[in-house]
Amino acid sequence: ADLAAAAASASRALRPWIFVSGHRPVYSILMQKDDAPTGSCTALQTAVEHLFEKYGVDVYFCGHMHSYERQWPTYKNKPETNLKNPKHTVYIVAGAAGSVEGHTSYAGLPTPSWNVMSQDTAFGLGELNVVNSSFIRWTFYESANGTVLDSMELWKEHSA
Repeated sequence: ADLAAAAASASRALRPWIFVSGHRPVYSILMQKDDAPTGSCTALQTAVEHLFEKYGVDVYFCGHMHSYERQWPTYKNKPETNLKNPKHTVYIVAGAAGSVEGHTSYAGLPTPSWNVMSQDTAFGLGELNVVNSSFIRWTFYESANGTVLDSMELWKEHSA
């Protein structure tokens, strides 16, 4: 409703970047089979992915998994391996801040085509830097020592 009310995709001059956050992932290597989401990821994909596409959501941030993942811009399980003017949403699971349950393990799991990076051994935190209306930088750091574990630069040209 917020995306529709703001007419977000029609107002890129006012809102050049559209970010959505939620608890559960749409895409996670833990909940997939043959590059397709399973379990709660399937239900969430069915409920929101078409809205993200319709309203031009740039990045979806979530947690739930107690580890870190970053996916390519993806729609209907098909990745777009390009970060310059992608047509689809980038998915980031930033759940590695820490938990008494420990990390979610990805050991032995197949890596789907839409996964860029997954990390399940270090606690970490992410930083989103909105440089300007056409460029953002996402950096994921190991919290123990500040080492960069992952980074992404996303470029978008917006028409007025």
